[in-house]
Amino acid sequence: MLQSIEGIYKQGQIELTELPEDISESRVIVTFLEPKKKQINMHDRQIVATAIVLASKGDTVQLLTCDQNITASGLVAIIW
Repeated sequence: MLQSIEGIYKQGQIELTELPEDISESRVIVTFLEPKKKQINMHDRQIVATAIVLASKGDTVQLLTCDQNITASGLVAIIW
């Protein structure tokens, strides 16, 4: 099961804002977001994170969205 959890990167460490559910050890993908004024909201981050994971496994992934924050992030291919 994929989970997205917000955190803060400081001085080489990542501080999670919450603990993942039912996961004691797992591979992770860390995506650094723009400064807070341009952050994507939590639900959009989950959509983008899922797209990134699927793309990393070799799937062709494109999102259909007119969301300006997701489009501006450049993290995933957009159709619109």
